Order: sequence, then structure tokens, then C-alpha cells
Amino acid sequence: PPTPSHSTTHGRRRRLNRRQHHHHHHHRPPPPTAKELMARAMKGVNVKEMPTVSGIEKKEDFAALAKTQIPEAELLAKNGELTKAMELLLALEKKCRLGLDIATLKTTVTSMVTICHDVGDWEKLNVVMAIISKRHQQSKHAVTAMVALATEWLEETPDKATKVALLTALLEVTDGKIYVEAERSVLTRKLAGIKEADGDIEGACACMLDVYVETFGALSKREKIDFILEQIR
Repeated sequence: PPTPSHSTTHGRRRRLNRRQHHHHHHHRPPPPTAKELMARAMKGVNVKEMPTVSGIEKKEDFAALAKTQIPEAELLAKNGELTKAMELLLALEKKCRLGLDIATLKTTVTSMVTICHDVGDWEKLNVVMAIISKRHQQSKHAVTAMVALATEWLEETPDKATKVALLTALLEVTDGKIYVEAERSVLTRKLAGIKEADGDIEGACACMLDVYVETFGALSKREKIDFILEQIR
């Protein structure tokens, strides 16, 4: 018989490899079950939005605890223990947030920033606002209330540097949060106004152009046009 050519042996080898290859396929792990797929899909999903089976997710009530802990924190702050006061209320904030007690959460968060303001520690106020806004699954109601309160204090700041620091902190807190867009545009104009008055035209421009106001759903058409005209100016 003729000696097999290179191509036929090559073909045979390829077929053999293919057979072995098929053989290897049987050792693959079984496909994931529906339960596993669901678990994978749910990773990172905000569970609060999911329909819950009644009785499993119980909304807790921390109003009574807040009634004793907030005055305790106020007393600590008055005695120069502001850090301890914040630690105490951060623990309460966590309980309310995880227990979905939004009303008490709002009270706790606004109390925290008020305590910092009342003892005149503006630096701590900025730090605390940043911490609160970055907490996992933070409630928009708590953040909105905190921003509204701190914005009122802008006119009470002892000097310009403190005012700019508070404005900057508020801009950081409102960054990327759709529910405080309108507040963000107001804060931006305030900061740009200060920079312009200082003769820092470049800084004022950079500040105004950092806001893509045309994408803001919370503002009326008139407010958007007004903001864009100010950007152009």
C-alpha cells in the first residue's frame, strides 16, 4: 500500500485531537442553576427596590433611641468631645439606615451636622457631611435635608476661606446625585461668584463649566437657559 502522505496523517491526527477534545468537554462543570444565575444577577442590586415578602424585611423604629442618644451627643460636644459625639451618632445613623427608619435617619443626620455647626467646628462639619453622603445605600432624603441645612449656614461662616471650604464640601456631596441637581447648580454659581470677585476668572469659568446643566431634569427650561447664559458670560 502506498505510504500515507503527510496530509492524510495530518488529517488523522487532527481527527484524533478533535475526538480527544470532545472527550475533554465532558469534564466541564455543570451549567449554573437558575438560583445561581439569579444570585449572580442580583449582585450589587439595590435590594430595597425589590418586592419583599411581608414579615421578612421589618422596618425598625429607632425614634426612642434617638431621643436619648442625640441629647447625649450634644452634651458630649459641649464638653469638647465632638469626635465621641459623632461616633455615637454614626452608630445610630447606621442602625436607622439598615433598619430603613428614614424619619429617624433624617433627624440623626441633621443633628450630626447641627452639632458640628453649633460648636463652630466648620472643618469637622465638612468631614461629617462627606462621611454621611458616602455611606452604603444612603437615603436621598437624609442627604437632601443635610444639604439644605448646610446651605443656610453659608452666610454664617466666619470668613471667606471657611465659606469656600463649605461650598466645596457641598459641591462634593451633591456631585453625581440626581436628586440634588438644583441645589448643585445654585452652589456652583455661588462659588463661581466668589472666584470672579477675587479676580480668578479662570477658576470661575472652570467651576461653571463643570456643571452640565442641560442634562439636569430638576431645573426648569428658564433656569437652564439662565445658567447657560451665565456660563457663556
